[in-house]
Order: sequence, then C-alpha cells, then structure tokens
Amino acid sequence: MLLYAILKPLAGLAYSVYHQKIWILNKSQIPQNEAVILVANHSNTFIDPTIIAALQSRDLHFWARANEFRKPILGWIARNVHILPVFRIQDGKENMTKNNLTFELSRDLLSKKGLLFIAPEGNCELERRLRVFKAGAAKLAYSFIKENPDRKLYFLPTGLNYSDLVYSGGEAYVSFGQPFLANDLFGDNEAQFINAVTDKIYDGIKSQMLHIDKAENDKNMPKIWEMMRNDRDYTSVFRPNQPEAIFQKMKTTFDDIQNLEEEAQGEYMENLSAYFDILTKNNLQDVAVVAADKVSIFNFLAVGLINLLIFTNYIISVLPILLVRKLLKSSIRDLAFRSSVGLAAGMILMGLYYVIISIILAFFVGWFALLTPIFLYLFYFIAFKLSKTKNTLSQVVKYKRWRAKNKVDNEKLLSLRAEISSFWQK
Repeated sequence: MLLYAILKPLAGLAYSVYHQKIWILNKSQIPQNEAVILVANHSNTFIDPTIIAALQSRDLHFWARANEFRKPILGWIARNVHILPVFRIQDGKENMTKNNLTFELSRDLLSKKGLLFIAPEGNCELERRLRVFKAGAAKLAYSFIKENPDRKLYFLPTGLNYSDLVYSGGEAYVSFGQPFLANDLFGDNEAQFINAVTDKIYDGIKSQMLHIDKAENDKNMPKIWEMMRNDRDYTSVFRPNQPEAIFQKMKTTFDDIQNLEEEAQGEYMENLSAYFDILTKNNLQDVAVVAADKVSIFNFLAVGLINLLIFTNYIISVLPILLVRKLLKSSIRDLAFRSSVGLAAGMILMGLYYVIISIILAFFVGWFALLTPIFLYLFYFIAFKLSKTKNTLSQVVKYKRWRAKNKVDNEKLLSLRAEISSFWQK
C-alpha cells in the first residue's frame, strides 16, 4: 500500500533520532520467501511492530486491538499500514465473530508467503518480562496448516529490548531468534498443537530478551544495563563491533544475577542500590565514573561547538518540539502509550514543519530550497547524537570536582562499582 511504502522509510529516519543506538541482531534468521509469523514480547505499544517494520526489508502486517479502528481517520490509517483488527471480549461479545475475518485475511497473507507480527501476550505493559500468552497465534497456525497442508509456516521468536520504555534517547536491541517450522508440530489434536507451539514460542522469545523475572527487580536490573553499556562504550571489557556477543553477555549476566541464591542476590542488589544512591545524592551518573579518565582534552575543547549545535537545533525545531511536549502532557494518561504517541507526533509534526519551511524558502531563494528538509534532518540527527556526548562531558566535569572534595566517598563508590561489575568482567 502506498501509505505504508511512504511511512516505512520515514519511520526508519524517526527511529534514528529516537534511540541513540539500535542493534539489529541475527537478521539473517528471518526466513525469506516463506510464510512467517513473527512473535515478540509486547512492552512498547506501536513501537514494537513498527521498529521491526522499519528496520528490515520485508513488508510487515500485524494484529492490533480493534478499538484503534473506531475513529474514522485512525481506522483508515490502520488499514493502510497493514494493521489487522483483533476484537477482545471487552469490545463486546457480539464483535468476537469479527475475528473470523481477521483470521481469513491472515491466512490469505500467509498463503502469499507474507510476514505477520503477533504479540502473543495480547496487551502491552511496561514490563521486561513475559506474561501469559493468548492462543491466537497458535490457533491461526493450526487453521492455516489444516487449510494448506503443503505450505510451510515458520514461527520467528523475537526479543524486543529497550533501555528506556517511556522516553527517547535510550538504546534498543532487536534480537531475532531461531525460527521453527510449525508444520513439524502439526497433528490431529488441535489443543496439543496449540500447547506445543505456545510453549515453544514462549521459550524462544524469552531466549532473546533481557528478561526480568520478578517485579521487585524492575528498578535495579535496568541499572545493570546502564553500567554494562558504559563499560561497552568507554572500556575494553566488550568489543563494540560484536553486538551479538555483547547482547549475549548482557543476557547471561541478567540470568546469572537472577539465579543467585536469595541471600547472595539480596546482597548484590543492596550494593547496586548503595552505588546508585551515592550517584543520585550527588546528581551524578555512572557514565561519569567510567569515562572520567577516558576522555581527552580535545573532547572538552569541543564542548562549546557541541553546545552551539544543540542550541541551534533547538531554536530551529522549537515549535514542533513544544507542540509534542504539550500533546504528551495534556493527552497521555497511560505511560505505555507515551513513547509511541511521542514518536508518531514528532515524526508528523517535524515533517510538516520542515516541509513548510522549505516551501517558504523556495519562494525567496529558488527551488533548491525544497532540499531543506534533508539538511534540517541531518542537523537534527547530528545534534541528537551529540547530546549524549554533551551529557557525558558535563557529567565528567561534575564528577571530577566531586571526587577531588570527597576522596573517601569516591573510594567507596569505586569499590562498589568494581564489586558490582565483577559479575560481567570476570
């Protein structure tokens, strides 16, 4: 569809200025020229399917809850960007039979060797762990194979991992797992097939996630991600050109910490909390501790230029930025939708703003001003990437001043960090 073809590359551009880094792992695992149901964890509403759609070559269709289709404009957009509606019991029992059409359209797509995204959890929660799976994906697979016994159907378990589930500026690991052939599990017993497929996709998705098993660890485990990320960027602990190996190390670390005996895990979490309590109390970040002796004088000489670029970019783009902030503040009550709405609104408003500027300039300086959106985007992209460098350098300055005045506290800080990081540096 034309709208999908237009929005797909634009979404890719939007993601490049939403996440500081996006790591696409094991992309070669995606079966080509085959029917595929891509199943993934669901913690970031529309960002989950659209990040996959934007960053790989195959066209992606996906299921979404039917209430997104109620408003005429949103319904038209949804239908034209490959979204198929799924009706839930809360949408009314009388509407449940409408899912038959969604199943029919999905089977037709798969018969044409299409790629379909389904989040088996059904609903979205700001969590980094899997919840109970719905049976829809497995039921679809059974009905498709029964109707097309000679057609292959693959499941592709995928892990979607975000360092920040709500705000921009973080990083993401999209990890494609090992695909499996659903036909190999097919038999006369539908319930047995559904259970086998559900178990297999659950294990497959979990194997590609930085999975947090317990709610009490929701606050602390992302801090480990932050520390490992800083070690990756500023030390030789990891090799930055091997993202698959880095992710696997992060996953192993997450799993090993959560598999510690209760007393040992409690002690580890206490040290982690104590370390970040010192940082928070003094308005410091972990990156300053790691990078303090890694940045050179040339980095600090560049601070003025970096600040100028960031400030200039803000002045140029201040109108759409303020409009997005106002929209998020006034309209978004559920944080689960903040990132998706912010990204979509930013992409649309920023795009329209750049186009309007280019048209106005074209009246004064000629047609080549129509290229203005490209230069404005590149300027925004550079400023966005440099914002991380700015933060790091300002934090390093602050940390160096603090450690000069608080040598005893700094020794405790470094000791805690060494003890915590020994888990992944061993």
